[in-house]
Amino acid sequence: MLIRSTLTALFALVLSTVNAQFNPNEKELVELRTYEVKTGAKMTVLIDYLNQVLAPTLKEKGAREVALFKEVGDAEPRKLYLMIAHSDSQSFVTSQELHKDKDYAQRASTYNAVGIENTLYNRIESMLLLSFDRLPQMDALKKSSTLFELRTYESYSEDANRRKIDMFNDEELDLFYEVGLHPVFFGEQIIGAQRPSLTYMIQFEDMKEHDANWKKFIDSEKWKVMSSKEKYADTATKIHKVFLSRIF
Repeated sequence: MLIRSTLTALFALVLSTVNAQFNPNEKELVELRTYEVKTGAKMTVLIDYLNQVLAPTLKEKGAREVALFKEVGDAEPRKLYLMIAHSDSQSFVTSQELHKDKDYAQRASTYNAVGIENTLYNRIESMLLLSFDRLPQMDALKKSSTLFELRTYESYSEDANRRKIDMFNDEELDLFYEVGLHPVFFGEQIIGAQRPSLTYMIQFEDMKEHDANWKKFIDSEKWKVMSSKEKYADTATKIHKVFLSRIF
């Protein structure tokens, strides 16, 4: 009886310590990798590796979410987008050193054995995003979502980018929720080729919902008021967008 009570007390102490260390508002680092698939390559080989080997390993190492997307349509070259939500900086660093893990090396042996004659991709482009204060951790990917919109807003200066981020944190993200532009993540690009910029992903059941809810946003009186404010002027000078569907 004494042993049981002692073990119970010890478990409670460990649990309370873990809970005390966990901050639910800690900002995630969102890594977005874009694989440009080589023409003629077997994309299924790459997808199987990402799905069956890399994703579960990353989650074991601390990633909160790993998801893979492909572009909607038949654009060439084909591209795959791997989204990794890291719980902290250590998760990101660990993800760059998986080759040091013997279990991972064994699981990835078939993928790593692919020779130059069967090259799967041309290059991997990466960006690292620091989540916004208003959305420190990504929202759940909905099972009903079949369409995802990935947007990057470039700014002409660091200050302009900060003001656009303030606009989202203070006003615009709330309007997104209100009109049904369902967020996945919002982040400032802290590493990447398009700085200064921010990148975000939103999700929809289909294109019909996408079009209807963007119209609600544009027609909203709240948008008209906030977009006319001087402090938000000239903050996003170039917008890139791509439509995606989820693979896993």
